[in-house]
Amino acid sequence: MKWRLVSEQTGFLDLLSILSIFLGLFFLINNAFQFGFVILLFIIYYFASKFYLKHVADFLELENEKQKVRLYPNDTSSITLTFSQKGILPIMNGQLEFELASNVGTSLHTFDKQKDYAVYKMPIHLSKRTKQKINFDVIAKERCVARIKNITLRVQSLFGIGSVVYEFKDPFFTEIIVYPTLENVKGLETIRSTHQGVNPYRSSLYEDLTMQVGTRQYSEQDPFNRINWKASAKTNELQTKVFEKTTDLSWTIMLNVTEYKSRYSINIMEDIEGAISQLAYMAQVATHLNIPFSLSINFGTYGDNPFLSIEKGEGKEHLAKALEFLAYVSTKQAPIPMRFLLTQLDRKSLVMPIVFLIGEVSDKEISIYDKWKKKGTALYQIRNGAVQKSVMPIINERSISK
Repeated sequence: MKWRLVSEQTGFLDLLSILSIFLGLFFLINNAFQFGFVILLFIIYYFASKFYLKHVADFLELENEKQKVRLYPNDTSSITLTFSQKGILPIMNGQLEFELASNVGTSLHTFDKQKDYAVYKMPIHLSKRTKQKINFDVIAKERCVARIKNITLRVQSLFGIGSVVYEFKDPFFTEIIVYPTLENVKGLETIRSTHQGVNPYRSSLYEDLTMQVGTRQYSEQDPFNRINWKASAKTNELQTKVFEKTTDLSWTIMLNVTEYKSRYSINIMEDIEGAISQLAYMAQVATHLNIPFSLSINFGTYGDNPFLSIEKGEGKEHLAKALEFLAYVSTKQAPIPMRFLLTQLDRKSLVMPIVFLIGEVSDKEISIYDKWKKKGTALYQIRNGAVQKSVMPIINERSISK
């Protein structure tokens, strides 16, 4: 049985049974046997109602397959709740109730609205061995991962005298994933790297010798082993192989969620949603430019990495994974020191040729950034507070730790 009986409101029904007993005794004492049939009907109704309310949900099923509904803010999608009554007891006066996070709106009438969630109610009627589908639209409002919670079913007795409330015991597995909004970060397309890699780049000093893109006329400075003899034979002039110039444009994108008010005061950044929106935008730009990227956020977690992170990857599948990762980020998590995150990345050699930081920099982290810079890593900081964010080199702001 998937439903748990959590509440009974059968006081009037029980009172009716007690009244029937007293009336039966009264009529028996006064030899008024002609009213016995009425008393018998009351008793039958009582036991039938109690049986109905206790067993009406024994064979009631709610389809509960794992699925994810992915949306951007202001997008709309449809959700279907499918109920099956596989028993012989019909649900004639049922009322379905559930809760949904306030980050997601619906096309249903809101019965009660709280700060973090809204309560919805709707009628449900099921004959024996039938199905009923309840369809409604969900409207994405803000970044979140929402599930339908606290699903309950209120059922009334045959004539409305008494009712019970059943609760769906299992978690409802359908997830509504709302991606972050995309907040523009200016200047990403102009970022360059001096590391050898696989990303095509005309001005690079490196060439991929496995990717020939053409030939040109031979010059005295060209190595002899680069002569293309077939092309030279066709043109009767020496031709030199031209290879694709490449570089490594991989990005490490980090978010420091803490703000350093003083040496002893560390707070969560005020515009954290804006920062997450910037992360989402940068992930989309990297995907558009065919650039591999990784994400790291200094919120503590469990596992091999003690902070939130997405490993290096590229392509549309990696972008979808990154956006879903950002949707799951909870601002109620506890942050860890940014220096600890940087140390872990450095120790595991997870630092890409290009590093972006969203958030502040303290003196405690400068030594690590300087170490990366000496190795040729390009460091950039994305600053909050402006509509158009400019990408600028990291600045040693020693005043913030005083």
